[in-house]
Amino acid sequence: MLPQHPQAISAGKIKIKLENQRFDVDTRKIQRDMADLLAVFENKLICEPYPNYKRRVPNAEFENDKSNRYSWSKDYKELKLVGLNINQALSLRLVNKYLVSLLPKVTIDDLEPLFKEAANVLTHFEKNALSKWQNKIAIVEATQPLIHPVVKPVINDAVGQALLSEKQINITYTRHDSKTNNYSLNPIGLVLRNGSHYLIATKVGTHERRQFALHRIKKIELLEDNPVEQIDNCTLEDCLQDGQMGFNLTGPAAYSMINFVGVFDTITANHLSESKLSKDQRIEKIDDDHYQVSATIKETEQLYWWLLSFGSRVEVKEPQHLREKMAKTAQAMLDRYVTDTYL
Repeated sequence: MLPQHPQAISAGKIKIKLENQRFDVDTRKIQRDMADLLAVFENKLICEPYPNYKRRVPNAEFENDKSNRYSWSKDYKELKLVGLNINQALSLRLVNKYLVSLLPKVTIDDLEPLFKEAANVLTHFEKNALSKWQNKIAIVEATQPLIHPVVKPVINDAVGQALLSEKQINITYTRHDSKTNNYSLNPIGLVLRNGSHYLIATKVGTHERRQFALHRIKKIELLEDNPVEQIDNCTLEDCLQDGQMGFNLTGPAAYSMINFVGVFDTITANHLSESKLSKDQRIEKIDDDHYQVSATIKETEQLYWWLLSFGSRVEVKEPQHLREKMAKTAQAMLDRYVTDTYL
C-alpha cells in the first residue's frame, strides 16, 4: 500500500485500505508497525512530518488528517511490479481511460502504479498491433457534449469512504436556487449521469430519499462512529427503479408501464429494429416512409425527452395522455418561434 516518493500516504489512509479488505486494526497499531519498518528499511522508507508534506504539496486536500506521511524512497530499486504482458497492460490502459470516474479513490490509488506500468509496457511494445488498440476505439455520448462540473477530490474521496465503510455523513450543500443547507445523510450509492456524479442518500431520522450532485457539496464530514441506518427496500437499484434520478413520471405513477404506439420515419424505424424499445416490440409498415412501432415500456421523463428529440419524425398515437403532452409541447414551441410568445 505504500507508494513511492513523491507520493505518500498517512496511517489513517492505510487503516481505511485495510478496513476495505476486512482487516480490523487501529491507527496506533499501524503507526507502531511503521516505526518498526522504518528501523528495518533505513534510508529506504521515508517518514515525512505533516507540516513538511503540506509545504511540499500545497494544493492537496487534507481534511483533519495531520499525521505523518509514509513512502518508499524513489531510489529504492528493489520495488518492482509483477511484469505485465501486453494484454494486461492494454486492459489497464482502457480502465484508466474510460472507467476511472466509476471507481472509488482508494481503488484508483492502488491502481496508479499499475496504470503507469501499463503505459510503459505499451510504449515498449509499440510495434505490436495490440499496443495501438487504445487509439482505435472511443466512447461517444449520444447527447450534446458538455463541459461537466468539477468535483473537489476531498469530496469525492469522502463520499467513496462513506459508501465503502457504510458510515453516515454531514454535508453542506448548495441547492439550484443558491441557498445553502446542511444535511445528515445515510449514503446509498453513487450514480454517473451525463458526466455528472450524484450521491443517492436518505436523510438521517426521516429516511427521505434524496439525490445530491457532488459538485454542489461544499463541505463534508465522515461520521466514523455512526453506521448508516438500514432501511428495507432501499438499495441503489431500488432507488433507481423508483425514479430517484429525476426521471419523474409523465403518467399517474412513477415508472408505470404503458402500451406505447408511435409512428416513426424509415430511418428511425430501421434503428429501432436493431436496438429495440422492449422485447415485445412490434414494427408494422404503413407506407414507404412511415412505420408504426408498438412496445410495452416504462413511462419516464427520459422517454419523453427521447421522443421530443425526433421532432416531426415521430407521432405518438398511444397512450392518449402522452400524445396530448407531446402536442402541448409542440404547440408551445410553435407559439414561441412564430408569435414570440414565451412559455
